Amino acid sequence: MLDAIGAFFYFPLAIARDSETADAVISAKDLPVSGNIDQAGGIAFGIKNVANYFVFRINHLEEIAVLYKYVNSERLQRARVGMDIMFGQRYDLQVRVTDRDIAALINGTQVLAYSASAPVAGYVGLWTKADAAIRIFTSH
Repeated sequence: MLDAIGAFFYFPLAIARDSETADAVISAKDLPVSGNIDQAGGIAFGIKNVANYFVFRINHLEEIAVLYKYVNSERLQRARVGMDIMFGQRYDLQVRVTDRDIAALINGTQVLAYSASAPVAGYVGLWTKADAAIRIFTSH
């Protein structure tokens, strides 16, 4: 039924109040719980509004880590790597932003890097996809 309504196009986003930042280190712990359509969750950052931001996420069903940029609600892949991501295991996600440069780490190891066309600044939040149930534990 969820496929029939296009649920795979839903990207729930929770934005933290008073979290506006530029150069920053942003961390969260990701633990997949369930999801039939998808099991993806991660960190949203550089949030200008709900249609314009970056997200670094891992997907437990596809076993990949991806950095996306959303531009006017269009999802654009900026970097991607395949990796063993096990269901039921907690992963430490981290994003390091310095001006235009983004480094994405999992469990302390850098897995992706990207240089944006402009400095990355904005709010910080948590992101998931479709019917994914992900426990995300944040730390500052």
